Amino acid sequence: MTNSPYRIIDTPSKLETFAAEIAGSKTISVDMEADSMHHFKERVCLIQMAANGKKALIDAIALSDMSPVKPLFSDPDIEKIFHGADYDIRSLHRYFQIEVSHLFDTQVAAMWAGDRETGLEAALRTRVGVSITKKYQKKDWSMRPLPPEMLDYAISDVGHLVDLSQSLKRDLRRMGRLEWVLEECEAVSRVRRSEKEPGPLFAGVKGAGRLKPRSLAALESLLKFRKSAAKKKDRPLFKIISDRRLLEIARAMPGDMKRLKALNALSPRQTAMHGKEILRRLERVRKADPSDYPAPAKRKPRRRRSRRAASRMEALKAWRDRKAGELALPQGLVCGKKIMAAVAEADPSGPGDLEKIPGMRPWRRREFGPEILSALEKV
Repeated sequence: MTNSPYRIIDTPSKLETFAAEIAGSKTISVDMEADSMHHFKERVCLIQMAANGKKALIDAIALSDMSPVKPLFSDPDIEKIFHGADYDIRSLHRYFQIEVSHLFDTQVAAMWAGDRETGLEAALRTRVGVSITKKYQKKDWSMRPLPPEMLDYAISDVGHLVDLSQSLKRDLRRMGRLEWVLEECEAVSRVRRSEKEPGPLFAGVKGAGRLKPRSLAALESLLKFRKSAAKKKDRPLFKIISDRRLLEIARAMPGDMKRLKALNALSPRQTAMHGKEILRRLERVRKADPSDYPAPAKRKPRRRRSRRAASRMEALKAWRDRKAGELALPQGLVCGKKIMAAVAEADPSGPGDLEKIPGMRPWRRREFGPEILSALEKV
């Protein structure tokens, strides 16, 4: 629970008033609640904002137009503090066309500060001395009206983000890593949701590529059925039947209810609700002309490294592992596999070449560039 007063913003006029009140703020703390665990199509349900001692819960279901606060998010002179901003940034842009500048992500900062636990609950406990509960994190935030305890939970996080960010900045300055984090946060502020390319549903299921053609056709049919059922019931796909269970059924191709039940792929309730339709679809696949079976999704051919590139990769890994030990940071944080692979292929000979490497941000070139080039020279 939080003792700080807050207001609920559920009309355009209230949103305009709140936006005007916090327009001169130096920092705005932001959090968000969505309903992806409960509905077929996810929605942003609540946007929590705090600035200048004022706190608000913006009802994103009642208000689809966020125009009054858009300038605040895009203003480079106002710092926006989030924790674990990736999903929120994508959602704000997707649903409200909101662009965020001058982002400070406290989870990113905690990772670079070397904190063992970077979740918000742990970060607030260890750095601010505040205990919060994540009791309502997976609740259905689309319900209206929201009970007072959920409203209190929603606003509690943003009230502590400024203190958390200040604690992290002090440590990062001392470590000489604050500029690193600011560049990483700037990159997070540009992430966008990638739209799925049209194609078979099985293309998004792990393990589908190993199925035989008939089972692949069965899986595609079952996935279409699940999507239709989820849409009709307004439930998330995984709450109808999971990918893994559908994959098991498609691989086994049971011919009757007894065999379907023997698989133990479905709960008794799922079997009662969907068993007959699943068996009907499997039977149609059996009777179909094999020429109508879907073609397997094409995999991108893996590019084989040359011996020299492989040697460079090993040298980079050895350097990265040593550096991670020196900095007491996870290896992947110091230099990820994709960046190292790109460097190994490019074989840069100077600082200018490093600028062309995807993901090689300016801070990484400044701090690690000479060491990376030195490691490559020894190959």
